[in-house]
Amino acid sequence: HLEPLPNAARAHTTRGSWDAPHVVLAPGRSLNTELRRSDLGFRAPLRHLRHVEVWLGSKDLTKTRYPDPGPLLDVFPEEEDAPSFYAVPCPQVLQEATQMLRLKVCRRMPPAHLLSNEALCQREEQAARPLIDQWLQGRWEVQGSKVCWISQTPDRLFLLGPHPECSSILLAAGLSGHGYKMAPWIAGQLRDHI
Repeated sequence: HLEPLPNAARAHTTRGSWDAPHVVLAPGRSLNTELRRSDLGFRAPLRHLRHVEVWLGSKDLTKTRYPDPGPLLDVFPEEEDAPSFYAVPCPQVLQEATQMLRLKVCRRMPPAHLLSNEALCQREEQAARPLIDQWLQGRWEVQGSKVCWISQTPDRLFLLGPHPECSSILLAAGLSGHGYKMAPWIAGQLRDHI
């Protein structure tokens, strides 16, 4: 847990304690648990959602290309209440290892929390099939899917900056599963608070 100090913070871990002028706290969906454990009054306004990544693959490397306007695909259907999707290519190293072009496809719609992980994956794989046929010319096949958790603020903006009760503790939360790709920008924002 974290202990606020005058002009610093102390981090207590199972391997000992250390002091630092600033500590960045970015624990994902356990942020409020960590804040409670540290006896810091502020609670982050986060909601946690299960999110499914559906993995598509194509072994036809000569005919299949990433969809235009690749490498990122955003699909917003004309029907107002239809879900939208986005697709992101997998890293080159994974493609070389599998000898397959791979895409990660996610649907912008909070999944039903009453479904099991297995049922949720099956539902999202089925939902991706029209996308494969209509937008990806049917050359891609579902390779599998995985449930993960994302955390969001009510306005879906990142929660970045100093803790309101201890400026030595910087928060980075509510990143909606996009924190890894935004890491350089997030680091720059937090640097500006130091």
